[in-house]
Amino acid sequence: MTSSAKSISYLEGYGHHHHAEITDLVPAMNYFYQCGSLNGEFSEVLNFTSAPPPSHPVAISVYGDHGYLSATVRKEWLAQLWEFLRIGSAKWDAIHTRNRLIAIQDSVNMFWHLGDISYADDTYLHSPFGFLYEEVYNNYMNWMQPIMSSKPYMTLPGNHEMECHSPVCMLRSRSLGRPLANFSAYNARFHMPARASLSSSNMWYSFNLGRAHLVAFNTETDFDGAAEETKGGGPHFPAGSFALPGEQLAWLEVDLQAANTPQARALRPWLIVGGHRPIYDKEYLQGDPVQQALEGLLTKYKVDLYICGHKHEYFRTFPVFEGTHEEDYDKPSKPVFVVVGGAGNEESDLSLMGQKRSTWEAIFGKPKEPAWLAASNRQYSTGILEIPDKYTLAFKLISSVTGSILDKFTITK
Repeated sequence: MTSSAKSISYLEGYGHHHHAEITDLVPAMNYFYQCGSLNGEFSEVLNFTSAPPPSHPVAISVYGDHGYLSATVRKEWLAQLWEFLRIGSAKWDAIHTRNRLIAIQDSVNMFWHLGDISYADDTYLHSPFGFLYEEVYNNYMNWMQPIMSSKPYMTLPGNHEMECHSPVCMLRSRSLGRPLANFSAYNARFHMPARASLSSSNMWYSFNLGRAHLVAFNTETDFDGAAEETKGGGPHFPAGSFALPGEQLAWLEVDLQAANTPQARALRPWLIVGGHRPIYDKEYLQGDPVQQALEGLLTKYKVDLYICGHKHEYFRTFPVFEGTHEEDYDKPSKPVFVVVGGAGNEESDLSLMGQKRSTWEAIFGKPKEPAWLAASNRQYSTGILEIPDKYTLAFKLISSVTGSILDKFTITK
């Protein structure tokens, strides 16, 4: 076993973030560790279990769009105004999912957070003129420590990792706005296996677990038309350009091609790609930059599953390509698309929005669902991917509140 470490600081006066990389671990071994400094201050003794051998069954917790606490604990000034005017109230809750993740952590091998981590950039909803970005981010990570400290906690960037766009960050652009722009907090806080997967950026990477090869694609920047490619949520700060033009997609194709060879598939027959933004939710986003960048490659290299967040609900498709689907999950010839963005965040359930949709549907009826849409759900939830053997990939959506199964499907080879 060997290790190396580095420290990163991205905002003056707000400390450092430390990363230790440990290699040559024995599979399925329980390791104990402490975090500390030379002055003698150390954390409690923590532990994790290394990944199992490729032939062993694995389970992965997958979800996106998870905030910090709830509307009851963290009041939003806009929601309070709505309540005062009697036109709505905030009902979002991230506590249910956090508690459910802790409850299931012994039954999964890792967690994969598909972007939008903590919603620290939305702190202006709570304090319009205060600076709470770092406080919320730190509190979120401390809140999630029971699982982050004991299991691999893999992440990928979402649009809410882009920057701090509170008024105070705009006004203090030199000391706050620019240092927090272009995913700087995300890249300092989360160290992903970019170098090990021959990626030039922490924003995209791949890794193996059990009989699966998993790929994280950055849907926010570094391809034509990407939503955050040249600027963030506002026009104030530049964004993107984590590599040369076209480099992310070139890397992706090389990685998928290598994972799709007969030799690679014999060892790891399941190929899964994760991103933040969808290609299919309740609509086929034809012409969307993510669709144009990804869908052809996913089908060309026989990707089994694309999983993402961004939309704060759950959607599952039949195997589908360019809007044409097949209704059988047994040996499908097209990818399956899953959106699992119902973990709960401060934008996910403002009751006025829900009331508008319910009222619209009561008057005009629910819109006709496309034939390729297999299931949807609006409850607080999280997903679990299970790969018990080379022939089976099983997915289940579980209620964050009760733990009951809300939806499930199985792909077979």
